[in-house]
Amino acid sequence: MWAVLARIFSGRSHFLRNLVIALAGVLTLTVYGEFGRYFAYAFIWPLAVTYQYAALWTVVAVVCFLHLRNVGMGRLWLKGAIVTTGLVVVIATLTLQRSEALSDFGRQNTASQLMPPVLRVVSVRERDVFFGDIAKLKVELDSDRRRSKLDADR
Repeated sequence: MWAVLARIFSGRSHFLRNLVIALAGVLTLTVYGEFGRYFAYAFIWPLAVTYQYAALWTVVAVVCFLHLRNVGMGRLWLKGAIVTTGLVVVIATLTLQRSEALSDFGRQNTASQLMPPVLRVVSVRERDVFFGDIAKLKVELDSDRRRSKLDADR
């Protein structure tokens, strides 16, 4: 499609350039899609999966800009502004939809895909340390409850 548009608007199809741009975009999307899930699981880094849609649409916008640049080198700032505006609108719309969906139905789990524990890079805490932290949290919550009850009685 981009080669046809380039042929219509610039007189040359630049098929090989358009093919390389498209294949680079597909490779980037594939690599991010695969490694994003692993990084989210291995490092307990939910941003890689939570905002995956923003990264994917950014790659699509960059690929579109490179195709438009390949069609013609004139008015690159206008082409960049159009692609950037489209990107901002799409990401804002998807973010709004996700925020409304999550507020209505609750948050999803961070690790949506079950993977073997050996892929975890972040070390697992010892049992005594974990339960010690829970005991500290329980004491803190109890004191907060007492304070809020005293404030409510006043």
